[in-house]
This record gives sequence, structure tokens and C-alpha cells, in this order.
Amino acid sequence: MYRRTVVFIISIVLVIAAGPIQAQVVWDEGPTEAAVQGIINVTSSIISDSFTPMTHYREGDWSMSLVPAYFTISRIFDDPDLRGDDLQGWALGFGGGYALSDRWLLYGIFAAMRIEGEAYDSDYANFRVDTTYTLYSLNAGFGFDIIGGDSKWSIPLFFGMSLERYSADIGVPPITGPPVIEVDVSGEGMIYGVSGGIAVSREFFGRVRITPYVLMLRSINQPEMTAHFTAFLISEEMDFRLDPVAASMLGLNITYVADSSFSISISTGGYLSSSSGFYNDAFLDGLRMRSIVIAITYSGSTKG
Repeated sequence: MYRRTVVFIISIVLVIAAGPIQAQVVWDEGPTEAAVQGIINVTSSIISDSFTPMTHYREGDWSMSLVPAYFTISRIFDDPDLRGDDLQGWALGFGGGYALSDRWLLYGIFAAMRIEGEAYDSDYANFRVDTTYTLYSLNAGFGFDIIGGDSKWSIPLFFGMSLERYSADIGVPPITGPPVIEVDVSGEGMIYGVSGGIAVSREFFGRVRITPYVLMLRSINQPEMTAHFTAFLISEEMDFRLDPVAASMLGLNITYVADSSFSISISTGGYLSSSSGFYNDAFLDGLRMRSIVIAITYSGSTKG
């Protein structure tokens, strides 16, 4: 009899506890969506900097590039104004290209990336988000050099497919009660998309190549996230989708071509766009970040 009474009381407590969750979880996912969208903008910028477009190629030429990167983020979104607090990450890219002819090129790049740290709303000090985001990205397709030949200029167009695997864990401030409701947002899945771009490369003194380029990415599907709400022993979930990824990424490579088959490039596109502010305000929701991206490339030719 005593045991049945205890079980009955616990059941009543759980029912009472479940009611406030259903009644009080009026959750505004806007700031969280902004935080995730800001992180996606970061990954777009780093993927752009990790891309080392193959230029000035002839039939049979090939190249392989290793691209390590480190970056820090001071602001990830402009409205709401989400700032970074020890928000940083790393990336490692590996890419390659093969010239099918003097004009046509086959290329691919794989990049792994991880971001960790905290973001906060500058207008609401209590809104602080713990962020862990991991991304694996594969971009592959064809290039076509408008000029070709032995010119000092090279203007290849790129078009292909994009495949990304993401995993996100976002710690969101609890919802005040009673009861106090703990909130955690997470998600993982695949993003499928199409990509395209153009590079304009100019060779100086036979040693230095300066290559500004633009990449564009449009996802076919939408990233999905799940918000988890917990109070006492009761938990609920709410699924939501983000907007399709549509990114326009500006890059700039400065390459030194050595006597050997090795060359070294420094990617400064992300740094310049963040410093000027205009491009990131217009296309990347006010992103502010600093990055160090270096590409080490080995080139050769099947033509000897």
C-alpha cells in the first residue's frame, strides 16, 4: 500500500511538472538560428579560403594542395548583434586538379573544420551560447579557362557539386520558470548543393601569381536542427529547419612559384573582407573574423 502511494505521488508530480513545459515553452528560435547561420557563414568563408584554384595550366598538368587554416571570430551576426568570446577554430583542406586539355580542368577539394567557443548577444548579456560545430566538406567539378595557352593571364570558370556533413551542439540559456527549463540545440546531417565561381589570375615576373576569385554555393536541401527542453525528469523536443545555404564567398590567393614543383600560397580573402566590412555586411550578415590560411602545392605534368 505504501509503495503504491509513493508511485501515485511521483506520477502526480511528473504530470504537474509536464504541464508547465508544454504551457511555458514559448521559445524564440530567432537568436539561435542567427547563431547557426553565422557559423555557416564562417564555414563558407573558410572553405573559400581553403580553395586554391588551379590556373595557368596546360593539358596533362596536375596539382595537389595541402591547406591548413586557423581562425578567430569576433562577430558572427549583425541583427541580433552576436559577438564571439574565445570563439575560434581550425580547418584542414586537401585539394587537387587535373587538366584534361589546355582549357578543361577537373578539380576537387576536401576540407575538415571544427569551431568551438562562446557567442553572446551584445544587447542582452544573459544570452550566451556555447558552440561546437564540426563540418566535413567535399566540392568537385570542372573548370574552363577562358584564355588558355601561354598567356600571363588565366581566367578559369568553375562549376560543380557540393556535399557537406555537419554536426552542431549549441548550448542555449535556460528558460526561466517556474520551472527552469534547460535548453540544448543540436543537429547533424547532410547538405547537398551546387557550386560555381570564377578566378582571375595574373602572373608577374614568372614567380608571383595574384588570383582573386569568387565562389558561390547554393544548397538543394535545408539543414535541420532539434531543440531539446528539459525540466525535472520531463523532456520535449522541437524540430526546426534553417534557410537553405546560399553563400557568395570572396577569395584572394598570392602565390610564390619556386624553381621546384612546390609553390606556397597565402589566402587573404577572408581577412580583407572582414577588414573592409562592406562585403561581409552585405553578404555574410556582418561576419568579423581573422584567419591564417596557407596552401602548400605540388605540381607536375603527365606530359613530362
